[in-house]
Amino acid sequence: MEEPKRRSGRQRRRPSRRSESHDAAHALAHTPSKIPDHPLVPQDPPDVITSNDALDELVEAVRAAGVFAYDTEFIGEET
Repeated sequence: MEEPKRRSGRQRRRPSRRSESHDAAHALAHTPSKIPDHPLVPQDPPDVITSNDALDELVEAVRAAGVFAYDTEFIGEET
C-alpha cells in the first residue's frame, strides 16, 4: 500500500477569532487605569508565589479566612 503524498511547506491558515480578538485588544497603546480608592481593592503590587512554602502559607491563610474568590478573564471564541 502506498503512503499518501505530503504537501511541501506549510499551508497558511486563516487567523482564528481568538487571534483576531487578541490583536485588536492589543492594537492600541493605553495608559493603565488608576486603581480605585476603595478599602476592598488592594493598592500594593501582587505577590508572586515562587515556592511551595509560600503556597502552603497562602492556602492556610485562605482556609483561616473561610472565604475565597477567584476571578479569571479570557477571550471567548464564540461564547
